[in-house]
Amino acid sequence: MNKNTALALAQRLDGDLVGPDRPYTTVGPIDTAGADALSFAVAEIPNDCTAGVILCHAPKEGHCCIVVDDPKLAFIGVLREMFPVEHTPGVHRNASVEPSAKIHPSAEIHAGVVIGAECTVGPNSVLFPGVVLYPGTRVGDNCRIHAGSVLGADGFSFHPTPDGPIKVPQIGHVIIEDNVEIGANC
Repeated sequence: MNKNTALALAQRLDGDLVGPDRPYTTVGPIDTAGADALSFAVAEIPNDCTAGVILCHAPKEGHCCIVVDDPKLAFIGVLREMFPVEHTPGVHRNASVEPSAKIHPSAEIHAGVVIGAECTVGPNSVLFPGVVLYPGTRVGDNCRIHAGSVLGADGFSFHPTPDGPIKVPQIGHVIIEDNVEIGANC
């Protein structure tokens, strides 16, 4: 049985198939998805919808619909199934890691990452290219830090004096707890 059919998906989602069973090979937005695509609708299905299979709250006559409680959540599950995220534990040879840093063996450190002294990176965390961890930064378990993000840089605090501003030493550390995702260039 092809797992990429409306009937097979309805069974996996514990949803109700309304309309004919049909295959899907891709996914797309409800307003532009073609006949070979799976889509979802959180509101009423548009009259001009051409999506082949639609995850929805309420079916529309003439369409292949799978009725589920949360169409977007169901769609997210399909995306994860169709497009799994690869995870390759290890430290890329073009990463720079201070010897005092502790990186869990299941973490993935990409090229161009700089990890300073006394940093820690927890299990299953991923640091994408160009991430910088200043000394003392801690990253918890199952975190994803996207390209170009810099954690632990000082807060640029200055105190005004008659002779000009004096930089205030920044002595704190950044702690990222478990299950956190940080976007690119943060």
